[in-house]
Amino acid sequence: MPLRLLVLLALAAALPASLRAQTPRLPDQPCRVIPDTAAAIPTPQQVRERRELRAALDSIARANGVAAPTGILFVDVDSTRHGKVFFIDSNLTQPASDAATRQVAEYLATLEHGRAYQALVRIDGDYVPPAPGKRSCNPVLANRDTLSALMLRVLDRHPERGRHDEPVVKRAVVRLVVNREGGVSYAEVVQPTGDPAIDPYLEAIALRLRFLPARLDGVPYDVRFRFNLQFNVR
Repeated sequence: MPLRLLVLLALAAALPASLRAQTPRLPDQPCRVIPDTAAAIPTPQQVRERRELRAALDSIARANGVAAPTGILFVDVDSTRHGKVFFIDSNLTQPASDAATRQVAEYLATLEHGRAYQALVRIDGDYVPPAPGKRSCNPVLANRDTLSALMLRVLDRHPERGRHDEPVVKRAVVRLVVNREGGVSYAEVVQPTGDPAIDPYLEAIALRLRFLPARLDGVPYDVRFRFNLQFNVR
């Protein structure tokens, strides 16, 4: 069993049963109407490109024996085409995944020189493009009590516990992919605390987070963003 999963299960088992079972009151979700002046609005060409890529991935998966392809393509490459391309929560077989990845590489090679590309492409769902006038709601953490309990379990075993007159703050940043159901499909530590008693647990903690998913005009969608974690060693 992978070490990450073992850590995750150990953290979950350490929670009090009452905390694991409770259903907390959901927080308010921040929303706004996208203004005409908003940056990062995709062009019609970019919307078409993403939909064409999704259709191509679906076709490749079906041609490789996957009757109902599911999953999310994660793409984060710079202008030199270096970066990450992989599938999340996918039912693609290895041959289908290999063929789809080759298709993505060929697609990226067609983009104009110097253009980076970041995207989440859900194979089994249409792309919901942002546009001026649409109501956009950011994801918001829904299980803050669980997060606090998991962090306290780490801090309770910290070797510096009880040695400081004032709390020592340890900050970390994780990159999350929160899916349309509000679960964390992918977590990557992009800025560790630098503390060897905390950093091995960051990814496992992040995978236990649950959110109200991002929404556009009420339609939930997959989103990637950075999430801050702060540990106070007392």
